[in-house]
Amino acid sequence: MTKLAIGVKTIPRKDLEFSQIIESLVIEFRKNPGCLNYKFKREKESEFLLESEWEYMVQLEEHFRSKLFSVLLGAFHTLCEQPEVKISDGKSSYGMEVVEAARGG
Repeated sequence: MTKLAIGVKTIPRKDLEFSQIIESLVIEFRKNPGCLNYKFKREKESEFLLESEWEYMVQLEEHFRSKLFSVLLGAFHTLCEQPEVKISDGKSSYGMEVVEAARGG
């Protein structure tokens, strides 16, 4: 199993807009093959956490290449500070470099 955690802090007065976008995306993300769980929660004012679990890393990488994940990245870019990405497969931990590599960047 592979776990993904993304922590973000929204820019001032963008909490509601960010929440609305992410809540609708998470509903769709949960339908992806291999997705075992996908959660979105507010940690503190302006701080949010997305957590998901995937059966295999290859399925998570496919998620990173999806159009909907591109929408998520766009929301991060316009409404948030730099996201903190943590990926763990039980043996090793990774960061944003895995997202960028999966997306061909």
